[in-house]
Amino acid sequence: MALPSTGVQQGTVVIAMLISALTCAIWVRFASARNIADAPGQRRMHEGVTARGGGIGIALTLMLAIAWLLTIEHAASTALLGASLGFVVAAIAGLLDDVRRIGTFGKLVLQVLASTCIAAPWLHLGWPVLLFGLAALATVLVLINFWNFMDGSNGIAATQAVLVALVLAMETEHPATRLLALALLASSAGFLPFNLPRARLFMGDVGSHVIGACLAALLLWELEDRELSLFQAFILVSAFTMDAGLTLVRRIIRGRRFWQAHREHLYQMAIRKGLSHSQVCLAYAGWTAVAGVLTLSISDRPWPIQAGVAAATAVLATAIYVGLRQRWLARPSAARVRT
Repeated sequence: MALPSTGVQQGTVVIAMLISALTCAIWVRFASARNIADAPGQRRMHEGVTARGGGIGIALTLMLAIAWLLTIEHAASTALLGASLGFVVAAIAGLLDDVRRIGTFGKLVLQVLASTCIAAPWLHLGWPVLLFGLAALATVLVLINFWNFMDGSNGIAATQAVLVALVLAMETEHPATRLLALALLASSAGFLPFNLPRARLFMGDVGSHVIGACLAALLLWELEDRELSLFQAFILVSAFTMDAGLTLVRRIIRGRRFWQAHREHLYQMAIRKGLSHSQVCLAYAGWTAVAGVLTLSISDRPWPIQAGVAAATAVLATAIYVGLRQRWLARPSAARVRT
Protein backbone atom coordinates (compact mmCIF):
# COMPACT_ATOMS: atom_id res chain seq x y z
CA MET A 1 0.00 0.00 0.00
CA ALA A 2 1.51 3.33 -1.08
CA LEU A 3 1.81 6.37 1.13
CA PRO A 4 -1.48 8.30 1.20
CA SER A 5 -1.56 11.31 -1.11
CA THR A 6 -1.94 14.81 0.26
CA GLY A 7 -5.55 14.80 -0.92
CA VAL A 8 -6.32 11.57 0.95
CA GLN A 9 -4.73 12.93 4.09
CA GLN A 10 -6.66 16.19 3.88
CA GLY A 11 -9.87 14.29 3.20
CA THR A 12 -9.26 12.08 6.23
CA VAL A 13 -8.83 15.13 8.44
CA VAL A 14 -11.96 16.88 7.17
CA ILE A 15 -14.21 13.82 7.29
CA ALA A 16 -12.97 12.72 10.72
CA MET A 17 -13.48 16.19 12.15
CA LEU A 18 -17.00 16.44 10.76
CA ILE A 19 -18.02 12.99 12.02
CA SER A 20 -16.72 13.76 15.51
CA ALA A 21 -18.30 17.21 15.68
CA LEU A 22 -21.66 16.01 14.36
CA THR A 23 -21.73 13.11 16.81
CA CYS A 24 -20.93 15.50 19.67
CA ALA A 25 -23.76 17.83 18.63
CA ILE A 26 -26.21 14.92 18.67
CA TRP A 27 -24.83 13.40 21.85
CA VAL A 28 -24.99 16.57 23.94
CA ARG A 29 -28.78 16.66 23.48
CA PHE A 30 -29.16 12.91 23.95
CA ALA A 31 -27.10 12.87 27.15
CA SER A 32 -28.74 15.98 28.61
CA ALA A 33 -32.21 14.53 28.04
CA ARG A 34 -31.25 11.30 29.84
CA ASN A 35 -29.27 12.90 32.67
CA ILE A 36 -25.96 11.38 31.54
CA ALA A 37 -24.04 14.16 33.20
CA ASP A 38 -21.51 15.11 35.86
CA ALA A 39 -22.64 17.33 38.72
CA PRO A 40 -20.33 19.56 40.78
CA GLY A 41 -18.79 17.82 43.77
CA GLN A 42 -15.75 17.40 45.96
CA ARG A 43 -13.75 15.67 43.23
CA ARG A 44 -15.04 17.75 40.31
CA MET A 45 -13.25 20.76 38.86
CA HIS A 46 -16.39 22.36 37.38
CA GLU A 47 -19.25 24.36 38.81
CA GLY A 48 -22.20 23.30 36.65
CA VAL A 49 -23.95 20.11 35.57
CA THR A 50 -22.41 19.04 32.24
CA ALA A 51 -23.27 16.20 29.87
CA ARG A 52 -20.58 13.52 29.66
CA GLY A 53 -19.71 10.86 27.11
CA GLY A 54 -18.92 13.25 24.26
CA GLY A 55 -15.83 11.24 23.40
CA ILE A 56 -18.17 8.81 21.66
CA GLY A 57 -17.61 10.93 18.55
CA ILE A 58 -13.86 10.30 18.77
CA ALA A 59 -14.44 6.60 19.36
CA LEU A 60 -16.82 6.29 16.40
CA THR A 61 -14.42 8.13 14.11
CA LEU A 62 -11.47 5.94 15.06
CA MET A 63 -13.51 2.76 14.61
CA LEU A 64 -14.59 3.88 11.14
CA ALA A 65 -11.01 4.82 10.26
CA ILE A 66 -9.55 1.48 11.31
CA ALA A 67 -12.42 -0.40 9.62
CA TRP A 68 -11.56 1.43 6.40
CA LEU A 69 -7.89 0.54 6.83
CA LEU A 70 -8.83 -3.11 7.21
CA THR A 71 -10.69 -3.01 3.90
CA ILE A 72 -7.91 -1.35 1.88
CA GLU A 73 -4.99 -3.33 3.29
CA HIS A 74 -4.05 -6.20 0.96
CA ALA A 75 -3.77 -8.50 3.95
CA ALA A 76 -5.23 -7.36 7.25
CA SER A 77 -2.40 -7.43 9.76
CA THR A 78 -2.64 -8.83 13.26
CA ALA A 79 -1.83 -5.38 14.57
CA LEU A 80 -4.77 -3.76 12.78
CA LEU A 81 -7.18 -6.51 13.77
CA GLY A 82 -6.03 -6.41 17.38
CA ALA A 83 -6.28 -2.62 17.47
CA SER A 84 -9.80 -2.66 16.02
CA LEU A 85 -10.97 -5.08 18.71
CA GLY A 86 -9.08 -3.21 21.40
CA PHE A 87 -10.64 0.12 20.44
CA VAL A 88 -14.12 -1.39 20.55
CA VAL A 89 -13.58 -2.93 24.00
CA ALA A 90 -11.95 0.24 25.37
CA ALA A 91 -14.83 2.36 24.07
CA ILE A 92 -17.42 -0.03 25.53
CA ALA A 93 -15.67 0.04 28.91
CA GLY A 94 -15.72 3.83 28.94
CA LEU A 95 -19.25 4.21 27.61
CA LEU A 96 -20.68 1.73 30.10
CA ASP A 97 -19.06 3.63 32.93
CA ASP A 98 -20.29 6.96 31.55
CA VAL A 99 -23.86 5.70 31.27
CA ARG A 100 -24.20 3.14 34.09
CA ARG A 101 -21.08 3.43 36.31
CA ILE A 102 -19.81 -0.18 36.13
CA GLY A 103 -17.26 0.32 38.91
CA THR A 104 -13.49 0.11 39.14
CA PHE A 105 -13.16 -3.67 38.90
CA GLY A 106 -15.50 -4.08 35.94
CA LYS A 107 -13.77 -1.28 34.10
CA LEU A 108 -10.33 -2.74 34.84
CA VAL A 109 -11.31 -6.14 33.44
CA LEU A 110 -12.42 -4.54 30.17
CA GLN A 111 -9.29 -2.35 30.09
CA VAL A 112 -7.07 -5.41 30.43
CA LEU A 113 -9.02 -7.16 27.67
CA ALA A 114 -8.64 -4.13 25.37
CA SER A 115 -4.93 -3.91 26.17
CA THR A 116 -4.47 -7.61 25.46
CA CYS A 117 -6.12 -7.24 22.04
CA ILE A 118 -3.88 -4.32 21.06
CA ALA A 119 -0.72 -5.96 22.43
CA ALA A 120 -1.53 -9.37 20.88
CA PRO A 121 1.12 -9.13 18.11
CA TRP A 122 3.84 -8.95 20.77
CA LEU A 123 2.44 -11.53 23.19
CA HIS A 124 4.45 -14.70 22.49
CA LEU A 125 5.33 -17.55 24.82
CA GLY A 126 8.98 -17.99 25.63
CA TRP A 127 11.73 -16.04 27.31
CA PRO A 128 12.58 -13.14 27.00
CA VAL A 129 10.08 -12.33 24.22
CA LEU A 130 7.23 -12.65 26.71
CA LEU A 131 8.66 -9.65 28.55
CA PHE A 132 8.26 -7.49 25.46
CA GLY A 133 4.66 -8.60 25.12
CA LEU A 134 3.89 -7.84 28.75
CA ALA A 135 5.59 -4.45 28.38
CA ALA A 136 3.40 -3.71 25.36
CA LEU A 137 0.28 -4.72 27.31
CA ALA A 138 1.33 -2.55 30.24
CA THR A 139 1.94 0.39 27.91
CA VAL A 140 -1.61 0.22 26.59
CA LEU A 141 -3.12 -0.18 30.05
CA VAL A 142 -1.08 2.71 31.44
CA LEU A 143 -1.95 5.13 28.64
CA ILE A 144 -5.65 4.27 28.83
CA ASN A 145 -5.66 5.01 32.56
CA PHE A 146 -3.35 8.01 32.44
CA TRP A 147 -5.49 9.71 29.79
CA ASN A 148 -8.49 8.91 31.96
CA PHE A 149 -6.80 10.37 35.07
CA MET A 150 -5.78 13.55 33.25
CA ASP A 151 -9.17 14.19 31.64
CA GLY A 152 -10.45 16.56 34.29
CA SER A 153 -10.02 20.02 32.82
CA ASN A 154 -11.52 21.65 29.75
CA GLY A 155 -9.70 20.74 26.55
CA ILE A 156 -6.64 19.20 28.14
CA ALA A 157 -7.08 15.56 27.04
CA ALA A 158 -8.22 16.39 23.50
CA THR A 159 -5.50 19.01 22.98
CA GLN A 160 -2.81 16.59 24.06
CA ALA A 161 -4.22 13.98 21.68
CA VAL A 162 -4.10 16.48 18.80
CA LEU A 163 -0.47 17.42 19.45
CA VAL A 164 0.84 13.90 20.05
CA ALA A 165 -1.03 12.53 17.03
CA LEU A 166 0.40 15.31 14.85
CA VAL A 167 3.97 14.36 15.75
CA LEU A 168 3.25 10.65 15.23
CA ALA A 169 1.76 11.40 11.80
CA MET A 170 4.83 13.45 10.86
CA GLU A 171 7.28 10.85 12.13
CA THR A 172 5.87 7.75 10.42
CA GLU A 173 6.16 6.58 6.83
CA HIS A 174 3.64 3.77 7.24
CA PRO A 175 0.29 4.61 5.60
CA ALA A 176 -1.95 2.90 8.16
CA THR A 177 -0.17 4.56 11.06
CA ARG A 178 -0.34 7.98 9.44
CA LEU A 179 -4.01 7.77 8.52
CA LEU A 180 -5.00 6.55 11.99
CA ALA A 181 -2.93 9.32 13.60
CA LEU A 182 -4.64 11.90 11.38
CA ALA A 183 -8.04 10.46 12.28
CA LEU A 184 -7.22 10.79 15.98
CA LEU A 185 -5.95 14.34 15.49
CA ALA A 186 -9.04 15.43 13.56
CA SER A 187 -11.63 13.67 15.73
CA SER A 188 -10.11 15.19 18.88
CA ALA A 189 -10.12 18.62 17.22
CA GLY A 190 -13.77 18.11 16.28
CA PHE A 191 -14.62 17.55 19.95
CA LEU A 192 -12.73 20.60 21.25
CA PRO A 193 -15.32 23.33 20.44
CA PHE A 194 -17.76 21.52 22.73
CA ASN A 195 -15.28 21.45 25.61
CA LEU A 196 -13.12 24.59 25.37
CA PRO A 197 -13.07 27.28 26.66
CA ARG A 198 -16.34 26.51 28.49
CA ALA A 199 -17.55 22.93 28.61
CA ARG A 200 -20.94 22.10 27.13
CA LEU A 201 -19.87 18.47 26.94
CA PHE A 202 -17.32 16.29 28.74
CA MET A 203 -15.30 13.67 26.90
CA GLY A 204 -16.07 11.02 29.52
CA ASP A 205 -14.36 7.68 29.89
CA VAL A 206 -15.40 6.59 26.40
CA GLY A 207 -13.21 9.34 24.95
CA SER A 208 -10.24 9.10 27.27
CA HIS A 209 -10.19 5.29 27.02
CA VAL A 210 -10.16 5.17 23.24
CA ILE A 211 -7.62 8.02 22.94
CA GLY A 212 -5.25 6.26 25.32
CA ALA A 213 -5.73 2.97 23.46
CA CYS A 214 -5.16 4.59 20.06
CA LEU A 215 -2.05 6.47 21.14
CA ALA A 216 -0.62 3.31 22.68
CA ALA A 217 -1.22 1.38 19.44
CA LEU A 218 0.39 4.12 17.36
CA LEU A 219 3.41 4.31 19.66
CA LEU A 220 3.86 0.54 19.62
CA TRP A 221 3.64 0.43 15.82
CA GLU A 222 6.23 3.17 15.42
CA LEU A 223 8.49 1.58 18.00
CA GLU A 224 8.31 -1.73 16.15
CA ASP A 225 9.06 -0.03 12.81
CA ARG A 226 11.99 1.80 14.45
CA GLU A 227 10.49 5.14 13.47
CA LEU A 228 10.49 6.11 17.11
CA SER A 229 12.69 5.19 20.06
CA LEU A 230 11.61 4.59 23.64
CA PHE A 231 13.28 7.86 24.60
CA GLN A 232 11.34 9.79 21.96
CA ALA A 233 8.08 8.11 22.99
CA PHE A 234 8.62 9.13 26.61
CA ILE A 235 9.44 12.73 25.70
CA LEU A 236 6.39 13.02 23.48
CA VAL A 237 3.84 11.97 26.13
CA SER A 238 5.75 13.32 29.12
CA ALA A 239 3.19 16.02 30.00
CA PHE A 240 0.61 13.44 31.00
CA THR A 241 2.85 10.56 32.05
CA MET A 242 4.91 12.67 34.45
CA ASP A 243 1.92 14.35 36.13
CA ALA A 244 -0.10 11.14 36.34
CA GLY A 245 2.91 8.97 37.19
CA LEU A 246 4.31 11.18 39.95
CA THR A 247 0.86 11.66 41.46
CA LEU A 248 0.24 7.91 41.39
CA VAL A 249 3.57 7.18 43.10
CA ARG A 250 2.88 9.85 45.70
CA ARG A 251 -0.53 8.36 46.52
CA ILE A 252 0.89 4.84 46.78
CA ILE A 253 3.66 6.00 49.13
CA ARG A 254 1.09 7.75 51.31
CA GLY A 255 -1.01 4.59 51.48
CA ARG A 256 -4.02 6.06 49.70
CA ARG A 257 -6.41 4.19 47.45
CA PHE A 258 -4.67 5.19 44.24
CA TRP A 259 -7.42 3.71 42.03
CA GLN A 260 -10.07 6.08 43.38
CA ALA A 261 -10.92 9.44 41.81
CA HIS A 262 -9.19 12.40 43.45
CA ARG A 263 -8.03 15.99 42.89
CA GLU A 264 -4.29 15.66 43.54
CA HIS A 265 -2.89 15.98 40.01
CA LEU A 266 -0.86 19.09 39.31
CA TYR A 267 -3.37 20.40 36.76
CA GLN A 268 -6.14 20.05 39.36
CA MET A 269 -4.10 21.96 41.92
CA ALA A 270 -3.46 24.69 39.35
CA ILE A 271 -7.20 25.17 38.82
CA ARG A 272 -7.88 25.21 42.56
CA LYS A 273 -5.22 27.91 42.92
CA GLY A 274 -7.09 30.19 40.55
CA LEU A 275 -5.83 29.40 37.05
CA SER A 276 -8.54 29.02 34.43
CA HIS A 277 -9.10 25.79 32.51
CA SER A 278 -7.89 27.52 29.35
CA GLN A 279 -4.65 28.62 31.02
CA VAL A 280 -3.96 25.11 32.30
CA CYS A 281 -4.74 23.62 28.89
CA LEU A 282 -2.38 26.11 27.24
CA ALA A 283 0.42 25.36 29.70
CA TYR A 284 0.25 21.61 29.06
CA ALA A 285 -0.07 22.20 25.32
CA GLY A 286 3.03 24.40 25.40
CA TRP A 287 5.04 21.66 27.11
CA THR A 288 3.89 19.04 24.58
CA ALA A 289 4.54 21.37 21.63
CA VAL A 290 8.16 21.75 22.77
CA ALA A 291 8.34 18.02 23.50
CA GLY A 292 7.10 17.32 19.98
CA VAL A 293 9.78 19.51 18.44
CA LEU A 294 12.42 17.74 20.55
CA THR A 295 11.03 14.35 19.54
CA LEU A 296 11.34 15.18 15.85
CA SER A 297 14.70 16.92 16.14
CA ILE A 298 16.50 13.97 17.79
CA SER A 299 15.18 11.33 15.39
CA ASP A 300 18.56 10.82 13.71
CA ARG A 301 20.66 11.37 16.81
CA PRO A 302 22.53 8.48 18.51
CA TRP A 303 20.83 6.84 21.48
CA PRO A 304 23.07 8.48 24.16
CA ILE A 305 21.87 11.91 23.04
CA GLN A 306 18.24 10.74 22.97
CA ALA A 307 18.65 9.24 26.44
CA GLY A 308 20.15 12.48 27.70
CA VAL A 309 17.26 14.55 26.35
CA ALA A 310 14.74 12.12 27.87
CA ALA A 311 16.53 12.25 31.23
CA ALA A 312 16.61 16.05 31.15
CA THR A 313 12.90 16.07 30.33
CA ALA A 314 12.15 13.82 33.31
CA VAL A 315 14.30 15.90 35.68
CA LEU A 316 12.75 19.18 34.55
CA ALA A 317 9.21 17.81 34.77
CA THR A 318 9.88 16.44 38.26
CA ALA A 319 11.36 19.75 39.41
CA ILE A 320 8.33 21.67 38.11
CA TYR A 321 5.94 19.17 39.68
CA VAL A 322 7.61 19.25 43.10
CA GLY A 323 8.27 23.00 43.04
CA LEU A 324 4.72 24.00 42.13
CA ARG A 325 3.18 21.59 44.63
CA GLN A 326 5.31 22.99 47.44
CA ARG A 327 4.55 26.55 46.40
CA TRP A 328 0.81 26.03 46.04
CA LEU A 329 0.46 24.01 49.25
CA ALA A 330 2.03 26.92 51.11
CA ARG A 331 -0.53 29.39 49.72
CA PRO A 332 -4.31 29.57 50.24
CA SER A 333 -6.55 28.43 47.39
CA ALA A 334 -8.37 30.85 45.14
CA ALA A 335 -11.88 31.73 46.24
CA ARG A 336 -13.48 29.89 43.36
CA VAL A 337 -12.64 27.62 40.44
CA ARG A 338 -12.74 29.51 37.16
CA THR A 339 -14.07 27.79 34.06
